[in-house]
This record gives sequence, C-alpha cells and structure tokens, in this order.
Amino acid sequence: MPVVTGLPTAGQKPSADGKRIVLFDDNVNSNNVSTAIANAGENTTVILNGDYTGVNTLTTLQQGQQILGSANLKVKTPSGRSVNITTPSASLSGTGSNGGGGSVRFFDMADNSSLIGVKAKITNSSTAIIAKIEGKDNVKILNNTLTSEVSSFTAATLEIRNSRNVTIRNNTMNVIANGLSGLGIAFADNNANIDFSNNSLNIGGTAATLRTYILAAGVTINNLSGTGNTSNLATCYISGGYTITGSIETNGINLCPP
Repeated sequence: MPVVTGLPTAGQKPSADGKRIVLFDDNVNSNNVSTAIANAGENTTVILNGDYTGVNTLTTLQQGQQILGSANLKVKTPSGRSVNITTPSASLSGTGSNGGGGSVRFFDMADNSSLIGVKAKITNSSTAIIAKIEGKDNVKILNNTLTSEVSSFTAATLEIRNSRNVTIRNNTMNVIANGLSGLGIAFADNNANIDFSNNSLNIGGTAATLRTYILAAGVTINNLSGTGNTSNLATCYISGGYTITGSIETNGINLCPP
C-alpha cells in the first residue's frame, strides 16, 4: 500500500487549512470510492490511496472538499505543530456515470472544492468528460493528468457553466476522440473570473472534428485569463454570440476568444 510520509502519530487528528483529513485505506475500492468521498463530509481533505479501476460511478463532491492524489500538504496537529506530508499517487479509470443527466463523468465539483494531483482516465462510447463545474464558486483543478477516450460520441475533459472563481492550472489534458468529435474544454452560460493557465493539451483520434476550446452560443465570461498553455491543436470554436473580457493564451497567442 502507498504510504503517507510525515503523518502525525496515531491518536492525533491533523487538519489541513482547517479541514479534517481523511485517508482512504484498502477498504475503499472502485466499487465504493464515490460513496466514501460523499461520506467523508463537507470541508474535508480526502487523500486517495492507490489505483481505482472500473470506476463506473459519478462522485458528487461536498462543499469545501479537497480531493488529493499526489501532493505536498502542510498539516497542523491538535498541539499546534505543523508538519509537511507527501500524499500517495492515485489514479481512477473506468466508464464513469452521468447520474441521470448530461455527459458521463467522474466528478461534479462543489463550491470551494479542489481536485489536485490525480490521474483520471474515463473511457466510454457515450459523450464523456472528467469533471463538470456547474453553478459553483471557488473551484480548483490543479496538477492532474486527465484523459477522456470516447469511441462513438464526444470526448472532452472539462465543462464549465454558470460558475465563478475557477482556477485550472498545471494539468495534462488528453483527449482521444474516435467518435463524432473531441475538444479540450467547453464554456457555457454566465461565468466570471476563470483562470486557465500552464496546462498541456493533447487532442487527437480519428474523429473528423477536433477542437481545443468551445464557447457555447451566448456565453458570458467576465475576466477570462490564461497564459502558458500549450496544445498540439490550437483552435477556438465559437458557436454564437458571446460577451467575454479577456482571453486564453495558447502556444503564445491569445487564442480564445481571439
């Protein structure tokens, strides 16, 4: 089993930025990982532990949850002592679920939630993404490797709509589209303060339609920013009128919107 180095001794209840730490053990597996995350409760730091294969469920994060794979974390013991811990690497793979609506996916993000240092690969014939951020405030997607592979419909990594204060940084995002189409990230509806920076995108497959970013018709983004992104494919598809201040830089140019 992977170990967490530097964790305080048994009997102590450490916290990270005021959040209770929950470390998954061997009793958590691909069949119950979504339930385990939900049961961890609000305002917790959940440390995934190992490789979860065959994940065919949708995880709805709780308010204030931080989901960690490989990361460095400063924690404080009840005595007030601060220690640095290195969390284990973690990966998820499987078909995901749509929870009854929309694209199949692994995660629905929550207010004040984070996904950090996780390797996630979703494989499906239906339209699939890794995570949806809808109607949320203060969401962070950091230092992950996200892969979406679809055989019949659309492959993508993230969908953002009606959200604000969203930070997406330092991720590797892979799209393998062997169906209708593939895209990196989609924006829709009314948003504000979106930062998409220092991400590496790789978009490919046999699909006839491949795009980096999609701006849905009527989308509004007040303060869109992004620098340091790279992609083997640099396109911005605009499906209708939009109201956006700012732009996402990719491969050294202000790409989306141009």
